[in-house]
Amino acid sequence: ILPPIRIGITLYMVAHLWLGGLGMFLFVQTLSSIKMHPIKEAARQRFFSSLIPHPCPPFSRP
Repeated sequence: ILPPIRIGITLYMVAHLWLGGLGMFLFVQTLSSIKMHPIKEAARQRFFSSLIPHPCPPFSRP
């Protein structure tokens, strides 16, 4: 493989690793910030609890 091509592949790999690491970091930061905010957590629990009491549609019953 020619050196410029190898350098390009290396930069491509490094860019993908960096973007993947940044995405994971932002994902973890978002999850931790959601867990840290009790207001968001309460709103999310209220949303899920409002979904639960609805009866199942007839086609999903055994």
